[in-house]
Amino acid sequence: MNDSNLENKIMYFYKGLDVTTLRDCNEEEVKEINERGYDVFWCLQQFSGTRRVKDDLQSVRYVTCDFDNISREEFSKRFSLCPRPTMLIKTRSGVHAYWKIRADGDNPNADEYREFVGERIVPLGADGNAKDACRILRVPGSRYWQDSKGNRYEDQEIKCDVVYDNGPEWKFEQLKRLFPTRNVSNAGGPVAVRDAGKLRQSSQGVEGASGGSSFWQKCNDVPVEQGIKELSGTAAVRGQKLTTRSEGKIKRLLVNGNPSNGWIDANGRFGSTYENTSGTLVNFLKFPEYGLDNAAIARVFKEVFNVE
Repeated sequence: MNDSNLENKIMYFYKGLDVTTLRDCNEEEVKEINERGYDVFWCLQQFSGTRRVKDDLQSVRYVTCDFDNISREEFSKRFSLCPRPTMLIKTRSGVHAYWKIRADGDNPNADEYREFVGERIVPLGADGNAKDACRILRVPGSRYWQDSKGNRYEDQEIKCDVVYDNGPEWKFEQLKRLFPTRNVSNAGGPVAVRDAGKLRQSSQGVEGASGGSSFWQKCNDVPVEQGIKELSGTAAVRGQKLTTRSEGKIKRLLVNGNPSNGWIDANGRFGSTYENTSGTLVNFLKFPEYGLDNAAIARVFKEVFNVE
């Protein structure tokens, strides 16, 4: 597990299902407790004290959801057009998904969090009993000893394994905008957050950017797939390895080997569920996680693609 994504974490554990022994403890202690035969759980929100209750909730650091009876492959397929989790954890019967909330955006209170998860993510298959910000999940990397029904796994080594923990961080307002609120389905392919056709029609690259219209036209003319391959591993995309994979009529963008919520359509145009990031390679570079303004994007095209 990449600790750089988990700074200032608050961990809890309890023996079996006895929640009265809930308390803070560090990662080393969690590991030692788990090895002694106890299940270990955590909550990554911030509280004013040691009580994990609504009234003491200070800050939401992660949106956390529990998806039962779904494989990580099915989760990636179903959520391919939705905001990619910061962490994805494989559980005994499904996955846990964590979306880290950026500090420079809105922070929901307990009621707003519950409403968001209940209306936006539970309809997509998340456990409706785990939509409270104060809920706990099993610590990634820990071993199962007992399930919620009291069944013991003494003779089976079942782990709560990390699938990845290097996904993007999100502003809460982005998650609210990008997760669907209606016409969702738990079956039949990916969740369509936006109409990709409308995005393609309205996305013509940078408008009103400095540098002159002819310069930006040349930038917008750089083929998207070719450009992404050349940008792969560079500082412009924070060293991410960018590749594509054919999925029907589109090519899915893979980031460090993992499916993202970006794609290249049959016309070679880039599509995405991020706002203002569909259409040309210029718009691709406007992904929030890259942190590039128009001046920085212009430098990328000059240095990488020799656009003048």
